[in-house]
Amino acid sequence: MSDKTRLAAVLVVSASALAAASAAQSGTTTSACAPKTTAVGGVAKVSFCGPAVATMKAAGMTFRITKGTCATQSGSFFAQVGTIGGPRQGALQSLPLFYVLTDLSAPAKGTILYWIVGGKRYAAAPGLRITKQNRTVRFSGRLIKKPGYTGSGAFSGTLAC
Repeated sequence: MSDKTRLAAVLVVSASALAAASAAQSGTTTSACAPKTTAVGGVAKVSFCGPAVATMKAAGMTFRITKGTCATQSGSFFAQVGTIGGPRQGALQSLPLFYVLTDLSAPAKGTILYWIVGGKRYAAAPGLRITKQNRTVRFSGRLIKKPGYTGSGAFSGTLAC
């Protein structure tokens, strides 16, 4: 196993453990299920479970990613929907993934929001607008324009937890 493969496996296992621990400690979570870690072609992957569904509109397309978990802990909100790792398409994974981490008291500052579909990564530029009401999160902003990222212009979406 190469150093890169070992590092990827450690990151996947760490992400899985963090997600399960955070969901277990959280006051609000969408699922009691634990993410499932498996290997595809010798590459580790973590498949999230639960009812969360992320839908985004960007670059003239609509993206929908299912099976994930949302949690709120100590004023922070995060969600992981889809799969981390697995087969690659170019430099990125081919399986869909949506991720958001935000401080609910100041969501425009420091929020991380991105999704990967078919080996392409889309991410929010600074200044993202994000609101959470009950089990629905709405977000909008502009796509980041940097090497390694896809698309440009405005995007919007919802996350149903």
